[in-house]
Amino acid sequence: MHRVSKEEHWPESWKLSHHYDELELHGAAPTSGYAYTYAERWRHTMRLVARAATPPAHVIDIAAAQGNFTLSLAHQGYEVTWNDIREDLEGYVRLKHSTGSVHFEPGNVFDLAHREHFDVALITELIEHTAHPDQFLQQTADL
Repeated sequence: MHRVSKEEHWPESWKLSHHYDELELHGAAPTSGYAYTYAERWRHTMRLVARAATPPAHVIDIAAAQGNFTLSLAHQGYEVTWNDIREDLEGYVRLKHSTGSVHFEPGNVFDLAHREHFDVALITELIEHTAHPDQFLQQTADL
């Protein structure tokens, strides 16, 4: 995954994503509990995905934001579909993409025309924002 330098002409969503990348990936606040917690969550997530399926399994990363899990999994050999309702983040993730197979499907995951089977659905930091988590999980299972 490429480390990108913030540019003033970027949209605000890219600048905010870059800020979080600096905290989460690049140690901008090394004594922060936030950075430690993110590193632990990343480690556990990668372990769980590996237990569920091995590369080149197809993974969809729903609400993938700045794409850190997407890009890490692609680098490991998974075929990953990045998805986020915030379509403007796709360009930022493309800037960071360096290796592996990544497909970009921005928008509401349940409205996408491109429907293929996924071996793993990755949902991080989303379920607490859904009005009907049971329905969301059922729809996700149908992907």
